[in-house]
Amino acid sequence: MSAPASDAELRRAVANLELVRAQIENLGHQEELLRITLEEISRARETLARAKDSGDGAELLMPIGANSFVFGSLRDSGRVIVGIGSDVAIELVTDDAIQRLETRVKAIEEAERGLAARMQELTIAEEETGAKVQDLYAKAQGGAPR
Repeated sequence: MSAPASDAELRRAVANLELVRAQIENLGHQEELLRITLEEISRARETLARAKDSGDGAELLMPIGANSFVFGSLRDSGRVIVGIGSDVAIELVTDDAIQRLETRVKAIEEAERGLAARMQELTIAEEETGAKVQDLYAKAQGGAPR
C-alpha cells in the first residue's frame, strides 16, 4: 500500500474513532437524563403512596420552588392531577396515577437497558478502532503493526 493511501486510511480510522467516542459520550448524557427522570418519577410515586396512606387532612409541605416550601393540608388524598405531556394534565384517582407512574418506570428501565447494550457495542467498536488506528499509525511511521 502506498504512503498516501495509508495516510488517508489512518485519517478515516481516526475520524471513525472520534465519531464512536462522541456517540459514547452522547449515550452517557442520555443515560444520565434517564436516571434523573427515573429518580423524579420514583419520588412522585412514593409521595403519592404516602399521601394516599396519610388520608384527607394530613399536614404536608408543598414545594413552591427555589427549595422553599409552604405548610398545607391534604384536602383529597384520592385524586391527583398528572401531566401527560405537551403541557396537558388530567385528574386521576391516586391509585391510577401511581400505576401510571409505575408503567413509566418500567419504560425508562427498558430504555436504560437498551442504552447500556448500545454503549457496550460502542465500547467494543472503540477498542477495535483504537487498535486499528495504532496499527495504521505504526505502519505510517515505518514500524511493524502491534
